[in-house]
Amino acid sequence: MHGAADSTYDEIVLRAPPTVPDANGAGGLMTALPAMGGLGSVAYMFAGPRHPATYIAGGAFLLLSLGMVVGLIARGRGSKKQGLARKRRSYDAYLRGQRAVVRDIARMQRAQMNERFPTPQTLCAIAPSIKPRNAGDRDFGALRFGVAAQPLMAVLRVEPDGSESEPDIASVRQLDLFIQAHSSLPDLPTTISVYDHKNIRIAGTRQEVLGLGRALITHAGAFHRPGGLSIYIYSDEISDWEWAKWLPHTHGRIAVSPMDLVERLRHEAGHSIVLTDGTPLTIDGGDRVTVIHLGAASTYDAQLHIEGGYVTLRRDDAANTRARADSLSAAEAEAVARAIARRYAEGAGVNESDNSLYTLLKIPGIRAIDVEAIRANARNAQQRLTLPMGTTTDLRPLFLDIKEPAQGGIGPHGLVVGATGSGKSELLRTMVLGAAATHPPDLLNFVLVDFKGGATFADMSGIPHTSALITNLQDDIVMVDRMRDALASELSRRQRLLSAAGHATSIGEYAQRRSARPDLPPLPSLVIVVDEFTELLAQQPDFIDVFVQIGRLGRSLGIHLLLATQHLDEARVRGLESHLSYRIALRTFSAGESRAAIGVPDASELPSAPGHALLRSDSTSLIRFKAAHTLGHVASAPAAPNEVTVERFSLLGSAKPSHDKSVDKPFDKLSGGLTGDNAALLIAALTCVGEPAHKIWLPPLDLADPLDAMHPTLATRTGRGYGADPARPPLVVPIGTVDEPLQQRRSRLAVDFSRAGSHLAVVGAPRSGKSSLLRTIVLAAALRHTPAEANFYLLDFSDGSLAALEPLPHTGNFTAGRDPEMVRRTVQALTDLIATREGAPTYDGADTFLVIDGYAGFSHDFEELSIQVRAIAERGAAYGVHLVLSTHRWSDLRHGLRDLFGTRLELKLGDSLDSDISRRAQEAIPADTPGRGLTPDGRHFLAAVPRADRTRGITRAAAAERALVSRIARDWHGPAAPHLEPLPSVIPLETLTYPHNRICLGLNGRTFEPLCLDPDEEIGLVTLGDPASGKTSLLRSIGCQVQDTFPAGTAKLVVIDYRRDLFGDFDDAAILGYAATKDHANELITGVCDGLAARLPTNEATETQLRDRNWWSGPQIYVLVNDYDLVANTAAHPLLPLLEYLPHARDVGLRVFLTRRAAGATRAALDPIVAQLIELQTPTLLLSAPPDEGRIFGVPASRQVPGRGTYAGRTVGTLEVQVAYVPRRSPL
Repeated sequence: MHGAADSTYDEIVLRAPPTVPDANGAGGLMTALPAMGGLGSVAYMFAGPRHPATYIAGGAFLLLSLGMVVGLIARGRGSKKQGLARKRRSYDAYLRGQRAVVRDIARMQRAQMNERFPTPQTLCAIAPSIKPRNAGDRDFGALRFGVAAQPLMAVLRVEPDGSESEPDIASVRQLDLFIQAHSSLPDLPTTISVYDHKNIRIAGTRQEVLGLGRALITHAGAFHRPGGLSIYIYSDEISDWEWAKWLPHTHGRIAVSPMDLVERLRHEAGHSIVLTDGTPLTIDGGDRVTVIHLGAASTYDAQLHIEGGYVTLRRDDAANTRARADSLSAAEAEAVARAIARRYAEGAGVNESDNSLYTLLKIPGIRAIDVEAIRANARNAQQRLTLPMGTTTDLRPLFLDIKEPAQGGIGPHGLVVGATGSGKSELLRTMVLGAAATHPPDLLNFVLVDFKGGATFADMSGIPHTSALITNLQDDIVMVDRMRDALASELSRRQRLLSAAGHATSIGEYAQRRSARPDLPPLPSLVIVVDEFTELLAQQPDFIDVFVQIGRLGRSLGIHLLLATQHLDEARVRGLESHLSYRIALRTFSAGESRAAIGVPDASELPSAPGHALLRSDSTSLIRFKAAHTLGHVASAPAAPNEVTVERFSLLGSAKPSHDKSVDKPFDKLSGGLTGDNAALLIAALTCVGEPAHKIWLPPLDLADPLDAMHPTLATRTGRGYGADPARPPLVVPIGTVDEPLQQRRSRLAVDFSRAGSHLAVVGAPRSGKSSLLRTIVLAAALRHTPAEANFYLLDFSDGSLAALEPLPHTGNFTAGRDPEMVRRTVQALTDLIATREGAPTYDGADTFLVIDGYAGFSHDFEELSIQVRAIAERGAAYGVHLVLSTHRWSDLRHGLRDLFGTRLELKLGDSLDSDISRRAQEAIPADTPGRGLTPDGRHFLAAVPRADRTRGITRAAAAERALVSRIARDWHGPAAPHLEPLPSVIPLETLTYPHNRICLGLNGRTFEPLCLDPDEEIGLVTLGDPASGKTSLLRSIGCQVQDTFPAGTAKLVVIDYRRDLFGDFDDAAILGYAATKDHANELITGVCDGLAARLPTNEATETQLRDRNWWSGPQIYVLVNDYDLVANTAAHPLLPLLEYLPHARDVGLRVFLTRRAAGATRAALDPIVAQLIELQTPTLLLSAPPDEGRIFGVPASRQVPGRGTYAGRTVGTLEVQVAYVPRRSPL
């Protein structure tokens, strides 16, 4: 609510009331002196000589002293009352002086408020002198609804005196009465702001509601320009609002249908008020629309409830305000509306006729448009390229001829400047729509650009003349670069056409040659209209080069520039001025802007009504005109130029005789009632005539195409299942759409896996569409190839979405990152596949794809597999094995690996500086469009959606993807891709078949064959693992094989088992010795070493004996050490004597199999026995181990199921193994 005046005082500081005088001080001392004298007389009577005279003199003196005390007290009280009375009189005089000041402020405030918000009944008289408010003014949008008490604009504040004395109660009461009387003023105008409320309800009796509604609407019309505030009336009782037709603000806005109303509101430049009377109407127009509901309303944020002449403003965020309501009768409201209309009509001063485009084009009836008849005049050369503008001051039609001066025109390029509300946008609409009506699309096309919004040309996208409609560039500056490319491509295209027509030098010469060569495509003139071009240059200053290039080449290529702006910045258009042949200035903000636009300050003095303009086409001529508009309704018969027709009209079309000969002509002269939106009717008529213009602008990639757009011939074929035409090139997979604005086209993005280096890397930030793109690639390849031609193995270290592809018959395996066993098995399987194909002269098998989603997580969790993946990338392409992966950033791929990818697709990155393709192009990728990215050559693309239901975009994409996968699987009746089985968690030794001269460790995870040790080649095995990881079971299996499969007496077991986990598991005949304590182990190993020393070769051994190793006889010694960490817990442990025999183990028949805990593996590597075995290339086996141990035996430690481990040997390399299981024979 508005209540402040123009001139305000912060506050008036009032002096504090006087205090009661204090009785202390000198008066008290004077009173005390006689009392002291009295006391002295008493002392004299008792201390003096005992004589009657003494008592008489002392008593007299005492009585005299008491009398003096009483007199002094009485005198003090009288003086105090006199002082307080003087203070009261002084304070009363002070308040009288302040009362005069406050009353002057109150009078000033009342005068200012009444001037700003006069009573409705006075608006008719003062309408000509009212200064309309502009957007941004304090009172813009404030509407008066009554009078009520308002606070004084100066705050009354009492100054504290800082005294601790008691204030005078009478003066305090006087001050309170002063403040109560003057802190507020009665009957001041009270307002409500349409800017602060979107829905205002007026409730009460019908007559009171209508009276207040009329007062609000007339106040809005009186204080606001028609260009800054529009008023719509939507009423069930339209006759109650017939008076409103006189308001210029309601021009064409009364009784509009709800659908048209919503559309019209979108095109309004300023604020709009919609008054609904009767049927509730819900409108969401944002902050630029306020709906005033008379009566019922479904929703409102402020309510004016009127009853008995008083209105109460109720709001949730403020206290209620009660005021005496304003009211106007219908006759009073019409008088005010007429006065407002008269003011703007007098200000127009240019044209008193119907100045609509339809009158200018001589269209007899908007509902019977004959487009061919309208264009008849444009068929001759003189009328070609003439744009309707309006009427001059002598009411003659004004057309703008933009042909070359040699052809009778004023030149091809021009400028339009006009302030807000001057009618600039409507002038542009008139010129474009009028030119479209008078020219066929094969003669004239338009590129319509609206930098700040889209309302000006929003409804013209459908006319065949529109070659491009580009809007809202300020919201996406990247679109400016796209427009630059589109305009540059059109220049190049036109130059190519001229060259193809025998090197024609101009569009005119091209037209002549085309008449002899019908095979040449049409080349119409192109008018590029750019609204708010200076704001475009403010954000992209180098765009001026594009305008200058068009200005230089446009004359010969048939391209015209029409640049419009609110503010003209001369510094930004330097270099372009020489190419501008005409300039149009509507009302400007200042004389300086007018002078910059047309060389004189006259445009700043134009009337405030929209449409008044000046045209300068050379250095001398200056034409004033009134621009035609596209919103008016067509009269059946326009008045003669020298005739002004005054006609009484009705909103319902019933003619009434005029009773007032001096009445002004209304703003909106209707014929036959309301006929709808004439611009829309004309646009609809134009849409049906002519071939569409060549499109130079393709909108940015927004909705992704489905896969059936990539493969348009999808069908179920015998022997191939559901898929694309097999005649399409194999291993060329279309996956998206490439944007090529420079070529004015879009093309398919396809990945060619048939060439060398045919690996694909997809890089993008989270939620950029990486996983979706990988699924698109797999499904697109599956639609072209059968499972016999393409297989996929999927590793998902991202969101698990690749699981949707598992039912595909092309999918060999889907593995999530949490399954390390299958991850290793998958990578190893493809490595083995490459090795197999390398060893064959030729290979005949399916192309196999390893797809890794989330390579950063893969390389972090499986660093050792990263080496294998790089090997796949290096060797696989030549043998039909392809790598497809995704990751967050290019740095996740080591440089050696990154260079192996022949195709790189870059989606939106977290930081454009990380781009490996183009940082500038990366910045242009929208963050809210998953699947948008860059091709290797820097072009933008949009990945297809993994669906094939003829539906673009991602709506219900998951269900459509499942349906596509299901159909591919259902229609395929052949063998599926080879499936990789996981290793079993338990493998009994008796189920394995292996040579009896070998020691079987378990099942080979690579070949699913038994993994065996050859005792003649290997001297043992070092095994590390957690407790319960299968270490002891492995030793039990080895010992049982030694005793059960080797011939009796050829091998003996030496068992070191401090925990006695192997006790009783072996036959006594097979055991050379069993030690469960350190002392026993020392004794046992000493004996073994003595026997081994005797087996060392001597000088007497022959060459044959040395070659056959038979210079000694006896069993092979198999030393089984369980929990080696317990045995070797001291510097001198029992196994150290074996150290000197380990290098000669094969010669002396020694085999050492030891196990220890994985914890502390670093210390184990320093142990002499373990270090010696590793140096001798003894095989190792790492079972389940704590991951924080890092790499053990070159293999990352990880948690695994019991018996599962990684074996490393000289002959087979590194592979996964499941240890054979042998149950205990005699557990403790």
